[in-house]
Parts: sequence; structure tokens; C-alpha cells
Amino acid sequence: MKLDRPKIKVLKEATFEECALTNQFTNKKFVGKLEKDIKIEDAEFECCHFIEIDFKLIKPEKLIIWDCIFERCDLSNFIFNKISLKRCEFINCKLMGTVFSECFLESILFEKINGRYININGSKIRNIKVKNSDFSEGRLMENNTKNIEVEEVNFNSCDFIKTNLNDVDFSNCNIEGINIDLQSLKGMKVNSYQASCLASILGIKIV
Repeated sequence: MKLDRPKIKVLKEATFEECALTNQFTNKKFVGKLEKDIKIEDAEFECCHFIEIDFKLIKPEKLIIWDCIFERCDLSNFIFNKISLKRCEFINCKLMGTVFSECFLESILFEKINGRYININGSKIRNIKVKNSDFSEGRLMENNTKNIEVEEVNFNSCDFIKTNLNDVDFSNCNIEGINIDLQSLKGMKVNSYQASCLASILGIKIV
């Protein structure tokens, strides 16, 4: 799958503190640690590059995030609630326990992600690629999905409930111990070993 990449041009280095004063987060490069809690409301992150930012001090409300790159950032337990993300890349980031709830996700790359316990629910997902990442013990529930690609991803003990996985190729991923319903299972592409594991989930005995 060919994803639309973030449309980033010339960036000006800035801090969250100074941008929060004007609520302007466009064409900016953010690097390093935050010194205090920052509440951001009704803001648009557009054409930004975040490097080694720990987002635990950021309290977001009603964000739009377009054309952004998150590199070596820590978004663990961060809650994306009813947020639009488009043409974004998360590279070598921590997303442990991160929640995407009722979000719109389009043209998103997750690469080299520690995303254990990630929770994606009630979201509209279009053109997503996940590669070389750990999404073990995560939850993907009641999502409207189209065009998902996964490559070398650990989905061990992950929940897939009411999430369309038709034509998604899991053959080079770890799906041992997953919890999945029939609606999500339909049309999944798996290898022969994975097929036998899924059969046991469904109570099918291979003789």
C-alpha cells in the first residue's frame, strides 16, 4: 500500500509553551522535554515534526492533526478522543495504553511502535500501515475500516471485535492468543499454522 506522506515543508523550531499562547501549531518543529502541564483546546497541528516529546504533560481537547511526524515520542496512555488524524507518521514511538476513541484516521503509518495495550475503538480507519511493531494485548473494537496493511506486527493476545479485517494479510504477524469474533474474522488472510490456531478458537477440531 502506498500511503500519502505528510506534506511538510520548511519548519520553524518552537516550544509548546510559546505556541499555546497563540494556539498556533503550524509549520513547527518541536524537540525535547516539556517543563509544565499544557492544555491545548480547539487547535490544529498541521505540518509539524515532534521529536522526543513526552506527551504526558499535554492535555488535548478537540484537536485536528494533519501532516505531522511523531519521532521517538512517548504518547503512552495518551487519549485521542474524537480527533482527526490525516497523513501522519508515528516512528519509533511509545504508545503503551494509548487510546484512539471515535477518531478519524486516514493515511497513518505506525512503524517500530511499542503499542502494548493500545485501544482503538469506535473509529473510522482508512489507509493504515503498521510495521515492525508490538500491539500485543491491545483492543480494536467496533471500528469502520478500509485498507489496512500489517507487516511483522505482534498482535499476541489482542482483541478484535466488530472490526472488519477482510483482505488484511496477517501471515507474517504473531496472532497467537487473539480474541476475535466471526464478523472480524471473515476474510482474514493467514498462513496454515495461524489457520489451525484460529480453528481452535472457533472450536473446530482438525484431524
